[in-house]
Amino acid sequence: MELLYKNSGRSMAMAVVHIPGGMWVGLIIVTVIVMVNMVSVIVMARRIAAIIVMAVVPS
Repeated sequence: MELLYKNSGRSMAMAVVHIPGGMWVGLIIVTVIVMVNMVSVIVMARRIAAIIVMAVVPS
């Protein structure tokens, strides 16, 4: 699901870039997509860390 979202986002950014004068908009969209992906990765890492802690602490 996330892979599909990344691909659609990338194609949207490319479509914007192909419009004359839309390059900055495309760059902004790509930056936002990358930032969102970074945030989701950080959230997932925190979740995994929390699960590991929950698993280790009781034992």
